[in-house]
Amino acid sequence: MTAKTGSKYVRFWEVDSLRGLALLMMIIFHFVYDLSYFDIADINVSYGFWRYFAYITAFLFVFIAGTSVWISRKRSEIQQEGRLHKGNNQQVQNTGKNPDKEAYNEKYAGKLNINSKIISFFREPINIKFFKRGLFIYSLGILITAATYLIIGRGFIVFGILHLIGISIILSPLFFCLKKYLVLVSTAIIALGVLVQNISGPYFLLFLGIHPADFISVDYEPLLPWLGFFLLGMFAGSVFYPEGKRLFEIKERFNLKFLTVPGRNTLLIYLIHQPVIIMILSLFSGKMLI
Repeated sequence: MTAKTGSKYVRFWEVDSLRGLALLMMIIFHFVYDLSYFDIADINVSYGFWRYFAYITAFLFVFIAGTSVWISRKRSEIQQEGRLHKGNNQQVQNTGKNPDKEAYNEKYAGKLNINSKIISFFREPINIKFFKRGLFIYSLGILITAATYLIIGRGFIVFGILHLIGISIILSPLFFCLKKYLVLVSTAIIALGVLVQNISGPYFLLFLGIHPADFISVDYEPLLPWLGFFLLGMFAGSVFYPEGKRLFEIKERFNLKFLTVPGRNTLLIYLIHQPVIIMILSLFSGKMLI
């Protein structure tokens, strides 16, 4: 994530480090998972240490994604305000009218009805930006769905971590106005997730955490409760980076490039790490695993 120095943005090394740590933990877990899945080693990843390790890894990924979205949003708002202010000053000089003042008067004179406000919300450039970003990540999740369906069949990924993060980013503009209530909203979503986890239902409710009793998937993070963890990350961003800038001084005292560099290239590494692991295991096991 980035901070601004002059007109240039620099990375927040601590955010990149945490993202890189989550990535490293994910690679370790998937390596162990593949050892078990392909019967190379007798390791139970469904219970005990490795199960909690997987939960912590997923939580860290989703939490940092929420924090990063908050920082990115605030940075985008500052950039947009700067462009609008510059354009408005030029318009005042040319026409003598202040569009900011006119928009304010129109809004509070009640001339904007609820429908126009909704349309305006969805036409907001920043919201469109996050919709496109979330849709891109969700589309990568769909590719993962197709690939795992063709390769492993039963247990393929239907709504994994990329699907979750993609949809969460798309929904994120709806939650930015709830800054003071993000903890309450996230807690409610997590609580709902706990309530529905043992409820059986049709496949079309998979994204909410409700699914048929015989459903299995190698990666499954539904909106309930995982959207709540994403919102907790947004809340952390609002506390520690309220305007896209740090509220604290923190120096990079240690050489953490082994975390920060991967943390800046998470998506690429996520997409290629499993094929690389499987190729390495195939090489050392002396058999084709897929």
